[in-house]
Amino acid sequence: MAQFYSAKRRVTMRQPHITVKVDALDPFGQGVARYQGKAIFIPDALPEENVEITLTEEKRQFSRGRVVKRLNDSPARVEPRCPHFGVCGGCQQQHASVELVQQSKARALARMLKRDVDEIIVGEPWGYRRRARLSLNFAVKTQCLQMGFRQAGSSALADIQHCPVLAPRLEAILPALHHCLSR
Repeated sequence: MAQFYSAKRRVTMRQPHITVKVDALDPFGQGVARYQGKAIFIPDALPEENVEITLTEEKRQFSRGRVVKRLNDSPARVEPRCPHFGVCGGCQQQHASVELVQQSKARALARMLKRDVDEIIVGEPWGYRRRARLSLNFAVKTQCLQMGFRQAGSSALADIQHCPVLAPRLEAILPALHHCLSR
């Protein structure tokens, strides 16, 4: 007698949407909220925002969530300078004001040092990156070269033409480099 394998159907429970108020920003640019005594890390959320989220990962001590709907905007929310923000995996904090990011990093430093940090040394908010690892992908069908950074959480490529966090001299050679490599 032959037995046939059939995969068991996975029962997926629809994750309910929960509404939380974001209290802080972690050093990686994620909003931090508390729900039922547990910290929830939420990308693209800023302090003072009420957001409707769905949980994407649950651990014993913390959870991760994804914004479904932003109910109000934080006063520290700014328009990202880079058109690739949100797709490119290189920057996580361009939606937050420079002051908020500096305060967040100062709090993280104070936590690590276990003492107050009175003054922090800051550099330029743009054009500070002197090294970059660009990825290349040549699409055979379209005979087109993609050059850029990996997308956030993916191995796919975000094709970029310019990058405001690269040092100006490096950013200036991106078009010429793309043209040279595509030949």
